[in-house]
Amino acid sequence: MIHLKTEKIHFLQWLYRTEPLEEERRIKGLIESVEEIENTLSSLVKKGLVGAVGTFPYTVSFGKEVSKKIESVNGWITYFNLLEKENLQNLPNGDWLIGIRPLAAGKVAPLFDQLPEEFINNIFPEFVNNKRDSITKFCLAYCLMQEKVKTNILSINSVEQGENLITLLKDIQPIEKEHLSKVEKLLETSVNKSKH
Repeated sequence: MIHLKTEKIHFLQWLYRTEPLEEERRIKGLIESVEEIENTLSSLVKKGLVGAVGTFPYTVSFGKEVSKKIESVNGWITYFNLLEKENLQNLPNGDWLIGIRPLAAGKVAPLFDQLPEEFINNIFPEFVNNKRDSITKFCLAYCLMQEKVKTNILSINSVEQGENLITLLKDIQPIEKEHLSKVEKLLETSVNKSKH
């Protein structure tokens, strides 16, 4: 047994894996195991070993099933960013979300190239000199400005990238609502154009 060297896990991500990854099979398995899952998770919370349990929903419909059937699960730990919004939009009332891949696995950055230059310079004065950092800060701020989002989980590929993120995180500022909604609309337009 591996010792985690901690007294408590504040947020535990619970996943229900099935092979193959089929929705019907996953929901059937959840229903068959609901009592065992609930007893295990609630025991961890009652003992103080876990603070809160969130599910990785795989799909919105499965996430809703978990939230409805497993009382100990009160949040989702899943994808959320400027392009993947469906999980937050469908989150059950009272639940929270921890966002994974706030930069949409690199898919957001190219969309900023399609935004009007004068608009970009108005929102991000430093954009011309440091485009990558400006986009990262905007994406992180966007996620954290959502009321139900507790935090982001950031993946890093190198020590250098991690050090850069630590520096950037000290400088994350809320975005003006007007700018935020304009960027969202412009990005949606860019996404729709690229689909056609």
